[in-house]
Amino acid sequence: MQNPRFGLRGMYLGALLLASLFYCGGGGGSTPAPVNPPVILSQPVQQSVIAGGSVTFQISATGDGILSYQWQKNGLDISVGGTLSSFIVSGATLADSGSTYRVIIRATNGGSVTSASATLTVTRSPIVSTGSLLTARQWHTATLLDDGRVLIAGGDSVGRSAGRLAELYNPITGQFLATGPLNTFRGGGHTATKLNDGRVLIVGGYGLDYHDVAVSELYDPRTGVFTQSGALITVRSAHTATLLPDGTVLIAGGATDFTGIANSEIYDPATGSFSAAGDLATKRYSHASVLLTNGKALIVGGTENCNCAKDSSELLDPATRMFSPSGSLASARSMALATRLGSGQVLITGGENNGQLPSGSELYDPVSGRFTVVGSLARYSHSATLLPNGKVLVAGGTSASGAIQNTWTFDPATSTYTFGGLLLQARCGHSATMLLNGKVLMVGGMGATYLASAEIYE
Repeated sequence: MQNPRFGLRGMYLGALLLASLFYCGGGGGSTPAPVNPPVILSQPVQQSVIAGGSVTFQISATGDGILSYQWQKNGLDISVGGTLSSFIVSGATLADSGSTYRVIIRATNGGSVTSASATLTVTRSPIVSTGSLLTARQWHTATLLDDGRVLIAGGDSVGRSAGRLAELYNPITGQFLATGPLNTFRGGGHTATKLNDGRVLIVGGYGLDYHDVAVSELYDPRTGVFTQSGALITVRSAHTATLLPDGTVLIAGGATDFTGIANSEIYDPATGSFSAAGDLATKRYSHASVLLTNGKALIVGGTENCNCAKDSSELLDPATRMFSPSGSLASARSMALATRLGSGQVLITGGENNGQLPSGSELYDPVSGRFTVVGSLARYSHSATLLPNGKVLVAGGTSASGAIQNTWTFDPATSTYTFGGLLLQARCGHSATMLLNGKVLMVGGMGATYLASAEIYE
């Protein structure tokens, strides 16, 4: 017979042995895996943006299993859009300046880590209001005069009243005053070119009956009076006018009764008359034109019949008055703008092709005659102005959703666009003029209605 005391003692020792095996990993048990937090590979960085712009905070991390993210602003969870590996601050305001952004990263194994905080700096918009037009209008011309004032001439408006009206902007007072009026109604599609003697040549455009205007006129800033000048050989609108090195003006292409034409003419200020130049290789209107540093004029894009844009370009040699073909655009476009850069290259911005908007801008190299796609900015009826720092300000315009309010600056050094601030009003069909003080005056256009307001990009 077994001793009862020994049996109880054996059971007690056995229980202790089993317990020790269980808690020490014996008997086939396993130790729980350690909880490792995610590892941050790159932290969010400080961001700066102009009021109205957008910036993106990003983080890169690795870890066990699936990672989840929760962004915080000033230590509080962001509910909308705050659960991705990046967070976009849209429409930043001055009140957002100084805010900090960080993200908490969690792994499915239960580990977590919190990123460093990054600060957002929001700067004031460089765009301010100035005086208003006496007559709201779009598709007018705007010409910088030698004394620093800006001549606003013609255009479309309510009741078409602006077609014969002209105004002068005074940058000192910031006010518009009446001048003129024009001798001939010009409701858009006309050009204005400052001649070497300071007068302004007004050519073509849509008349009161929507037929194209044949007669030209000259504005004299000293008297504030428009006087009739020579008549075009071919009536036209939506043409281009380019001041050539010898002081004459090339009038190229355009439309007669909304049908593209190929002929060109040259205006001589000495005689006040037009003479024929060579024909373009293709009929085109709503094209762009710019004088190159070699004295030739580049004609690019446009359309012949409103349905299909052109991708071709041509060069006028003033010595021979003849055109020769140059490179082709990557994207056919009409209503684009051509801006000559300090390097001599030409930036082509915006435009449209049968309702489609090319997304890329293009650079034309006069040496090779080729176009290269740069940046991405889709719009037409915009403005493009070369700034004193060599960048190009692209402002307003229109897209499928209507008039555009934002502005962007193109940097030739990087071939990229940077947000430039919001216009005080969305506008298209406006004018933009570089003032003598280096600021840009943007006037009129169309928003929800015809606009009389004007703005300054400082």
